[in-house]
Amino acid sequence: MVNKAAFGVGIIVLLAAVGIGVLIGMQIGGASGSGVVSPGEETPTPTSEPTESPTAMPSTATGTPTPTMTAQYTTVPARSFNEQNITDHVLQYINAERQAAGLDNLSASGATSDQLRRMADSHSEAMAREGRVVHTIDGQSSADRYRNNNLYGRCEMRSDGGGYIESADNNRFEAIGKTVAGQPYTDKGQRRFHGNDTQVAHALVEDWNNSDIYRDRLTLENANRVGIGIQVTNTGNVYATVNVCS
Repeated sequence: MVNKAAFGVGIIVLLAAVGIGVLIGMQIGGASGSGVVSPGEETPTPTSEPTESPTAMPSTATGTPTPTMTAQYTTVPARSFNEQNITDHVLQYINAERQAAGLDNLSASGATSDQLRRMADSHSEAMAREGRVVHTIDGQSSADRYRNNNLYGRCEMRSDGGGYIESADNNRFEAIGKTVAGQPYTDKGQRRFHGNDTQVAHALVEDWNNSDIYRDRLTLENANRVGIGIQVTNTGNVYATVNVCS
């Protein structure tokens, strides 16, 4: 009887142990389910961060290009320009250049200057008639005009530095030029316009100052007198002659 009782108790203990083991296994399996993948279970695909599609930039308009602004000029009739006013301004600009070089002003007053002015006027009229800017017209050179007006010997002067005597030969005492008054024109690729007497005079002297030859003649150290001749044609062409003297 004792053996049977002991056997029965053993069976009960064994069953109790098995039951406790099963319970423990279920608890362990439930606790580790977040990191263990059971056979047959799909591996979850990680969700990537949402990627923004690049926003297309609005296309640049390709319509009619903006036109380049062109300066507008109002044509001024040739009769609106005054030759004497232009002459006066030319003298002012020439003397301004001489002052900048430390030289005395040229004088347009007196008997000699009056002779120079008449000679310069005559040559400007001849250039306007010919439509050319030249020193020699009808076979008469600049030196010939000085001689014909009894100014050749009178206007001789010492050279800058005093090394020799300067004379009217080789156009040495003369500057000539041309510009346009009152209407736009193109000169050396640049658009130019001179709408009044001052601008016309400035254009003439500026061109001379940009020439080594003419700038040298108008800034002769021992020149004291000047005659200026301006001729404005009906079409607005302006011819100019400057003659200097001691």
